[in-house]
Amino acid sequence: MSDGRLKALGELTDMSLDADLLALKQATARADDIAARIEALDAERRTQSDGLGDADFTAGAQYSRWLRWAYGERARLNTALATARADQEAKRARAERAFGRAEAVKSMSEQERIARRLTLARRRYDES
Repeated sequence: MSDGRLKALGELTDMSLDADLLALKQATARADDIAARIEALDAERRTQSDGLGDADFTAGAQYSRWLRWAYGERARLNTALATARADQEAKRARAERAFGRAEAVKSMSEQERIARRLTLARRRYDES
């Protein structure tokens, strides 16, 4: 492969790797955000249940409604987290492949550079 084409291929694979790493970073941030929302909801549930006394029936009824909502919200967030983690894993695998391609092109470029140096050294030796 010519040096110019190999250099262009290297630039293309580097751009692809950068794009895939950015997509992975964004997917990880989405998954982490959802996980943090789940943790905040769980912390709020613990806080709500600790502050509830047996004597306050109205507060208990409100807490019961809130608790039903919280369980539903947690289920929705768990589903969203599972989807986000699956997307994150797909993005990780894609970035892994892009990294492999970029490294392969770098290796090819290095082999090409070594081959040119050897050819030049042989010519100099033959001329002497």
